[in-house]
Amino acid sequence: MAGRVCGKGTRGESTGSASLIAQAEVGHREAKQQEGKSLAANKPPLWRLYGQLIDLEAFAKVHPGGELHLRLGQGISDCTRLFESYHIRNEHHRTVLKKLGIDAPPPSAFHADLKRMVQGYEARAGTIKATWSHIMLVTSFFLLTLLCVCGWMSGNVTAMLCLAPSSWLCFINSSHDASHGAFSRHPWINNLVTWTSVPLFYLPTTWYGQHVVSHHQHTNEEGVDLDLHHFHGTKVHPRGEGPSSVWKLSLQLHWLIATIAMSHVYPLQHLVAALTSLKIAQTGDERRTQHFMGMEHWTTVQTVEPLILLVPWVYAWCCLDRPLLFTIVPYMISGLLFMVCTQVSHLQEACQHDRVLVDEKNWIKRQAQTSLDYAVDSHLWRILTGGLNTQALHHALPPVCSCHFTAMYPLFAEVCRRHGVQLQLRPSMGVALSEHWAYLRKLNGDELKVVLEHVRDHHD
Repeated sequence: MAGRVCGKGTRGESTGSASLIAQAEVGHREAKQQEGKSLAANKPPLWRLYGQLIDLEAFAKVHPGGELHLRLGQGISDCTRLFESYHIRNEHHRTVLKKLGIDAPPPSAFHADLKRMVQGYEARAGTIKATWSHIMLVTSFFLLTLLCVCGWMSGNVTAMLCLAPSSWLCFINSSHDASHGAFSRHPWINNLVTWTSVPLFYLPTTWYGQHVVSHHQHTNEEGVDLDLHHFHGTKVHPRGEGPSSVWKLSLQLHWLIATIAMSHVYPLQHLVAALTSLKIAQTGDERRTQHFMGMEHWTTVQTVEPLILLVPWVYAWCCLDRPLLFTIVPYMISGLLFMVCTQVSHLQEACQHDRVLVDEKNWIKRQAQTSLDYAVDSHLWRILTGGLNTQALHHALPPVCSCHFTAMYPLFAEVCRRHGVQLQLRPSMGVALSEHWAYLRKLNGDELKVVLEHVRDHHD
């Protein structure tokens, strides 16, 4: 184990910041300047933690959580939030930091209470990772998916229609947890299980950058949370881009092609960047390209991964009678399942209000309050959504496997109550989906009406 503090800046955020976007932009510029110097000196980028630039290169290979997850914070504007949210089982990480000469501020009272709750739960349950019963459930979904794949390969329409739902049940109860290091204590198992998302939902490398790094650090923060940029022509945030006259059509189209973008479009952009030795433009999709600059195999992985996705397309066009039907329909179903179950939990008026995004200074509390939960006591909905029905708990405690969410939620809610954290609870997904659609209609329909009236008045 080794590390080196290479420079100091402003003290890193432990509990929040007054200006989220300004801080992100400043940190991003500083990180890019540092990265440029590192590349010029043929050195990998450093880690910015608690306002200090730290060299953790020698520690990467022996990181208990695995090299991959340590490198998720390498070269980004600030990895303090990632560091804090993933070290919840004990305080050993602070001991390591002290040995590196870093005096980390203590967690907020809310975060410290959440940690004690998790540690008490783990002492009783024995683990916060996947239980054997959950592993058996995921295995059954995996075998069902393989059966559907065999039917798809033989041209069976029923199997083709069932492929996306079975793949969803398998991946959302395994890959999502694994990408957060929550499925197993063994990093290599998490890295392997993450691949159950292929080919219908996303490639792991795309997901790590967009979801684990961007979305979980900056939930509902316009300009920083990449999940707010699935849509074009539809306004999904009060400070987002204005709507178009066909925002409903745009919304529906993006719901159907969302997983195609994550599993094909973005990875192909990475492939082009790797083949041409160019970086994707800083203003846009480079944030989806992970900063695994120190991993020797990263360029190879980044280049080869998108090619894997060509296999089902080539097979369909060479061996099936209706190739377009058998390729497009599963992606449309997977896109619909993915967007309904993910966006309903965040694109809500209560989750994008200024009292949450601006007034709340504690970022862990913001994680809980920028999420909407429904049917929190239902094991069935937990399985159907992979725990996304208890999104607030997941965002506050990402290393906990979803199989524990239903049992843990009352404990989590009690901690939130003690600290004045107002959870957004709904009785069912139907209610949550109705409010989600009403909010989008309010953001787009009302604003578009005002714009059109202004244009008409100006013309008159």
